[in-house]
Amino acid sequence: MPFLHMWSLRKKLPIEFRGMIIGFSKWIIVLFGVFLIAVGLLMLFAPKKAQETLRKAGSTNFINYAEITIRMIPALALVIFANNSKAPEIFKLLGWFMLATSLIL
Repeated sequence: MPFLHMWSLRKKLPIEFRGMIIGFSKWIIVLFGVFLIAVGLLMLFAPKKAQETLRKAGSTNFINYAEITIRMIPALALVIFANNSKAPEIFKLLGWFMLATSLIL
């Protein structure tokens, strides 16, 4: 699939810039993981607050599109950082899945 090779363009960037992009992607993934843990704890310890927040998720077009757009950021980070992880296939699959579902919605 040729579209999967679009991230090979970063090989043409200077080494310092590539390292910066990979490091930035790693920290986005870490922050996304911390966010998921925090949301899980919120659901565990304050389920009514979590339910109120989830009700707002699709309440307006702005909130809906903002959520979809924000979801693309960790998806791209997963795809970019995949080759530097211990499980590149899983990172790529999850990243492309998140990106595709964001674009479809």
